Amino acid sequence: MSKVCLINQPVGLGDIFFLQKFVDIKIQEGFRVIFPVADNLIFVKDYISKPNLEFYTLNESFDYKQYMGSSEIIKEPEFEYYPIRFADQHLPGSCMEVKYSLVGHDFNGWQNHFVWERNLEKENILYYDFLGLKDDEDYVVVSNTWGTPPHTASKPVPYNKTYKVVKVEITNNFTPFDWAKVFENAKEISIVDTSFNYILEKLKLKADKMFLTSRFTPPNFYHIINLFKQNWIYLQ
Repeated sequence: MSKVCLINQPVGLGDIFFLQKFVDIKIQEGFRVIFPVADNLIFVKDYISKPNLEFYTLNESFDYKQYMGSSEIIKEPEFEYYPIRFADQHLPGSCMEVKYSLVGHDFNGWQNHFVWERNLEKENILYYDFLGLKDDEDYVVVSNTWGTPPHTASKPVPYNKTYKVVKVEITNNFTPFDWAKVFENAKEISIVDTSFNYILEKLKLKADKMFLTSRFTPPNFYHIINLFKQNWIYLQ
């Protein structure tokens, strides 16, 4: 029986993306990684596929589920448990960076481990049919909502009103992954800090300008300022 690593970070889509470096580390160490997620995030398993990585919903049965309520790291010969969702309760600092501090690894280079299989058919349906966009059309993408439904919040973000406005809407038909083509071809991007920041790290963007609005009031980018390499304009 293979060793099992159980990761407790079921919510926060961006957090799940960010932690794929740690997932790869544990797989390379010979672990079968179990990664439970909230029911409405289970679509990740249709896009992120790795040998020895298993996604489950919290309502499903999976090995060592009884430990999910613990906030302490467990290390045994055949089992390890990492309550990464509680990292900022153990350590001071950026709530994102301490996720890696908790497990004793460096977060830098996380982008190299966040890989997904694009569903080009759905991307094109969203782009051409649902949004009615055309090739080489100038438009600005606006995304001002964050959080894992039903626990979401929103905040106004500025954008260039001279362009056609495409407002991101997550529906049952399209996941955040399916917006990749829309973001890639935008003339301008204006979003609040969300899981899209992580997705955009992996795309070749055409945007002349990219504006990032903090979800906090007053603005605070402390938790994410060191995570991204795209040429964001951080709005204060």
